[in-house]
Amino acid sequence: MRITAQQLNGWEKAGLIRASDSYSFFELLQLKKVRDLRAKKVRSAVIRESLQAMLKQVSGMENPLLEASAFSMSTRRIVFRHKGTAVEPIAGQYVMDFAPEQRVVSASTPTKVRELPTAETVGELFARGVSLEDDPASHAEAIECYRRVLQMEPGHAAAHINLGTLFYNRQDHNLAEKHYRAAVVADPRYALAYFDLGNVLDETGRMQEAINSYKTAIQLAPTYADAHYMLGTVLKQQGDSDAALREFRETIRINPSFTEAYTSIGQVLTAARDPEAAAEAFAEAQRLNKRKADSQAAVFAVNAGRERLQKGDVRGAIARFRDAVRLAPDNAQAHYQLALALRRTGAMTEARAEYESARRLAPYLRW
Repeated sequence: MRITAQQLNGWEKAGLIRASDSYSFFELLQLKKVRDLRAKKVRSAVIRESLQAMLKQVSGMENPLLEASAFSMSTRRIVFRHKGTAVEPIAGQYVMDFAPEQRVVSASTPTKVRELPTAETVGELFARGVSLEDDPASHAEAIECYRRVLQMEPGHAAAHINLGTLFYNRQDHNLAEKHYRAAVVADPRYALAYFDLGNVLDETGRMQEAINSYKTAIQLAPTYADAHYMLGTVLKQQGDSDAALREFRETIRINPSFTEAYTSIGQVLTAARDPEAAAEAFAEAQRLNKRKADSQAAVFAVNAGRERLQKGDVRGAIARFRDAVRLAPDNAQAHYQLALALRRTGAMTEARAEYESARRLAPYLRW
């Protein structure tokens, strides 16, 4: 892997990899990803903070560097692609990374798969599969990568999970279930495997099996907000309103920004004839939905401001960055880009204030 003893010792001290005389397959993959990020000048502290933030945001995920596609947008920020969205986890913000135009590929559409090199290792094939998932047009190639991984290592739990999800998104529930169950057998402590299995069981009408699967995921990862929410949803469908309400409330205790849980609470309370409490839940859901929409609009405004700067339109860029700050006051990049633009105009007092706001939200940012 071309990693020196000094590099390895530094990454161990930084908490990026556990200290050991030998490493598991997944730890070797993690080492490779850390090596690649460090080669792009991403500081160890940024990698560590990003991993910790991503684990908090997605309970049940064991290794964000591998289970979510990670890439660096600069030396000071790592972005993860998860569930079709690019997220910068430290600031908790959506990111527009301008990936190639995405095309929907139906399961029935014949797709030509490029022949893959034969000299790739299991780790390289798995990493390639993860990167190919970013574009729907290359999903057939991703499937082929994961299938080759499983030919080489049949008990590769993460490959089963990713392959199952690709089939689930194509609505091929039989193959999805097959791979999710294989992941559970390969790694019985893998909470995400039980959660994904629960989803396909729910989708195919096997409610009690889905409930059991979600409960197992929660036993393995008690702060798995998505699992609590989906368990509540199935319980609600079965008419167990009290148990469903407990799960929805646990969801928002873990993740206070879980919009759908507030909506579900409102629905349960409406059915229970508690209109005042229901209205309060619906109002919070509406507030969070607006906040999400504003956050996405702020990302567009930041990118528009950067484009203006590239064209030399500093005033226009400042206007866009101000729009972004107004829409999402907790967007670190909005404050940071506004500070940089203001500095170019000589407005140093306001620039420093915006920079300090950015640093409070994302301490890794520098002038």
